[in-house]
Amino acid sequence: MINAVLVIDTETIDESLHRLIENSSESPQYRIGGIVILKSPFGFKEAIKRSLWKIISAIDHLAIFSSRHFRPYIRTRALNEYNIVSHKIHLNRPTEVASMITQLQPDILLWTAQGTPDTALQTTAPLGILALNAHTKGNSPEGPQGFTEALHQHKSAGFSILHWSKANSCPQITVSGKIPVSPFCSINRISLREKGFAFLHRELKRIAQNTSEPERESAGSSPAPSWKSAPSITRQLRYLLIRLLPSAFRMAYDRSAGRYVQKKAQRWSIAYQFTDKWQSADLRQSTIIKNPARHYLADPVVWSEDDQHVCFVEDFDYDTMKGTITGYELTTEGSIPLGTLLDEPFHLSFPFIFQWEGQTWMCPETHEAGEIRLYQPKNFPTGWRYSKTIMKGITAADTMLVEHEDRWWMLTNIDTSTLDERCSELHLFHADRPDSERWTPHPGNPVIFNSEQARNGGLIKDGGKLYRVFQVHGFNQYGESMGVAEITLMTPSTYEEKIVAAISPDLFPGCLGTHTLSYCNGVLALDILRQEKLSG
Repeated sequence: MINAVLVIDTETIDESLHRLIENSSESPQYRIGGIVILKSPFGFKEAIKRSLWKIISAIDHLAIFSSRHFRPYIRTRALNEYNIVSHKIHLNRPTEVASMITQLQPDILLWTAQGTPDTALQTTAPLGILALNAHTKGNSPEGPQGFTEALHQHKSAGFSILHWSKANSCPQITVSGKIPVSPFCSINRISLREKGFAFLHRELKRIAQNTSEPERESAGSSPAPSWKSAPSITRQLRYLLIRLLPSAFRMAYDRSAGRYVQKKAQRWSIAYQFTDKWQSADLRQSTIIKNPARHYLADPVVWSEDDQHVCFVEDFDYDTMKGTITGYELTTEGSIPLGTLLDEPFHLSFPFIFQWEGQTWMCPETHEAGEIRLYQPKNFPTGWRYSKTIMKGITAADTMLVEHEDRWWMLTNIDTSTLDERCSELHLFHADRPDSERWTPHPGNPVIFNSEQARNGGLIKDGGKLYRVFQVHGFNQYGESMGVAEITLMTPSTYEEKIVAAISPDLFPGCLGTHTLSYCNGVLALDILRQEKLSG
């Protein structure tokens, strides 16, 4: 077991850091044997900035307190709640800091304080330093984690984990990821820290197990510093007036009265067309299927069998707040509703269809059940019944199964953290058959860690080539647009894809987003997002 010393710059422990400490107490690979709190002196101007930021942060927390999902993450704990040796020391005394850390006899140093470790610290632990930085390479935002991204309406916010070791003169990037951005800085900070500490925990286990390290990217000789404690007063006021307060009022209105007063909501709809060339199709010429009242239709998957073209869709009911799988037969003369094809006590969506051994199978999203399941039809396209669970204890989204080079591959979206955020990580598994219960995870998982490319939106086979449709999530907007990437290499050790197309949401008047595309035997279907009346 390796001994880790944690370096922080606050005397309180937030929920994400608490989870890392709890994981260490339960881990057979490592333990956190000491905590060093770095105190940095500051003058009158910095004191004013920090005081203002405390007030704005309180408003930020109040705005998201009504969220049952993020409310637990606001909690903080005192250091004396933990049976861990802790010391306080000034940041501007690097030699004394190094001496204090050396006395704790660390095998590895965990740096979660602002800035980057002083060179005097880089020899205090035999296994080096792991540092969590709220930035990606070439991007160093000002202010707390997620502040700059919220202020400037970025689509994604990034973090990276750097590893200083004796073997490398420059730190190596062990993990780098991007997640969706909220208008609330607190949510962004919580999300970045929760994701970051989850991967820090994973990296610590890898180092403790002496697992062979994959090829890493160098961060360069001068990695960008991490976040500052407080942004400038001008930027704080801009954030308060143009981002925080308007977003808080909008959220309160939507949750209390907006939907009932306006009787409108953002609703997904399905559109389709017949075309021989999906890559050059004019998507604006697609025919829109009218949504049932108080429902929306999304996640279209087209499948053709016996000269019958069927579009399987998620059918979401606003009254039950649950999705089922319904179908539409598509003809050149119009669409024919086939009714509910699959219903479960839990939410269903993304009805991915594939064929194996001459039989048709469905793998819908069943993340609420904590499983990845397979279904088969009694009489295509109706009579779908449960067949088998191929993965348990997992909350996966938009799972796709495909045979490639004598293996079956699973491409799915999983959250490594506890955030229940499945838009930024693409995970890959392989097995010898699609109904296997033993799937081997790819060593590079997540093979894509970027909310602007990771989430699945469809799979297209064309002329021996395999194309993955991916979702692009915008600033505070799920499914803003999508893209298409050709999978150029997929092996048990490597995954590569090349982006070949970008699909913007401006397909129809008032279109706010698009995030799923399907094509099969001359029929194309996609979904679009618009503001619509719930009654029509």
